[in-house]
Amino acid sequence: MDDKITESDWALLSQMRQGYLGERAQTLWTTSRSLEVYDKFFGRRIADKWFSALNVFAERGDAQDFLDWRTQLGAPLQIWDWGCGTGRASRSFCQALAIDDPVEAVFTDRGEFIEAWAHHQLVSERGERSITKIPSSKLQLSNTVLLISHVLNELEHAKAGSLSDVAARAEWIFWVENGSRSTSRALAGVRNKIRHTHDILAPCLGQTGCQAIEGKDHSHWCHFFAERTAEYFLDPEWSEFSKRLGVDLRSIPYSFFIARRKREGSPAPTLSVPLPSTHGVHIGRARVYKGYADALVCENNTRLEDWRYPKRSYGEIYRELKKDQASFVLERPESK
Repeated sequence: MDDKITESDWALLSQMRQGYLGERAQTLWTTSRSLEVYDKFFGRRIADKWFSALNVFAERGDAQDFLDWRTQLGAPLQIWDWGCGTGRASRSFCQALAIDDPVEAVFTDRGEFIEAWAHHQLVSERGERSITKIPSSKLQLSNTVLLISHVLNELEHAKAGSLSDVAARAEWIFWVENGSRSTSRALAGVRNKIRHTHDILAPCLGQTGCQAIEGKDHSHWCHFFAERTAEYFLDPEWSEFSKRLGVDLRSIPYSFFIARRKREGSPAPTLSVPLPSTHGVHIGRARVYKGYADALVCENNTRLEDWRYPKRSYGEIYRELKKDQASFVLERPESK
């Protein structure tokens, strides 16, 4: 999309924004132009969330497990982009994990027009020969990677339950949502159900129930912040987007989990590069004070704890936490 954003485009984007913020989120996709402008702005932010989640997956070493499985398939990889929208999930997935061999893809959304548009975008990026669109009836769930993107605040309760049942039968699940408290906690509920059929590979270091929703303190929720690119601050159209729609470009909150179906007789999953119990996943943003920073951490038993990093003893980590540049996984500070 190379042409300039017009006044009618800004009006359309504003309508989309208001629809998304409603009690039951909905997006107004009625024309190719509506999909184009959505993809340029909202779709780009969704892609940043996907790249951040997939980067965690790759850094853990679990991506190698996925690549080994894919090599041993003996059949085309099947991708089901559920709630596909403009196809940002499948496009990000194929780019981040360098999927360049033949793929059979299913796109599911509210209408064939949207699904066809998402398919076209993936073909445009990956090449027509490498992407074959198939109906969902031809999916073999044991060969399927299920990509689910930003659907929980749009689904009725019954449909959300049905989607969870489908997910429980897929071989791999990559599920990314926004980072709001309500949506993140809903996703944690799905994760707690899925852990009985699947090994949770990210973001968690453990397999027990999520303490953000099962623990005594219900003020927390599992969310993270995607990396931002300079484009958000250098491109005047992004500045206009922020001003007109009231979107804070300084943060891209998201929640996610990645899981693989349990293999019969297999032991509990371990990270490719095992981490000791002194490590935990940094949730949300640290609270930074003059002489120390407190980070909320999910430990390897999924228990939530505050870890304090004094500036005097942990100057580098303190500065990273202050700048929102700390590692996804932190090491517990020594007690002083």
